[in-house]
Amino acid sequence: MERDIDIKIKMRFIGYYMSDDQFMRTEAVFPEKAEKLAELLRTTFETILENRYVDDEMRAVFNGNTVFILKGENGKLYGYYPKYNIARLTNVHYVKPDVTPMPNHYKRWFYPGERFHIYNTHVNKEDNED
Repeated sequence: MERDIDIKIKMRFIGYYMSDDQFMRTEAVFPEKAEKLAELLRTTFETILENRYVDDEMRAVFNGNTVFILKGENGKLYGYYPKYNIARLTNVHYVKPDVTPMPNHYKRWFYPGERFHIYNTHVNKEDNED
């Protein structure tokens, strides 16, 4: 077992689980670090929801009963359940056929706590004039 886990690393979205009865247990090994990571991720998620390029479907995912699976640049998996602001640092697993993959423009690397930039993915003439 690791003695410490670094939460100040780049992460990216892998995918998510979303259902009416979705849940995630709280972190048992590093609860204080998990609480800190949850606060950082909450800040980042707020910037996602403020972004005008988030489509209605993904806005519903971010606001829904959803558990997100993230991967750190260290190769470890992390979980985040924004509905209850719970982060998991250990024992995070996912079943690839059961997880909904994130759209490609959400798979960029970011530091938890920092703004997550999403850009227009549907470029048309009107957008180019802005």
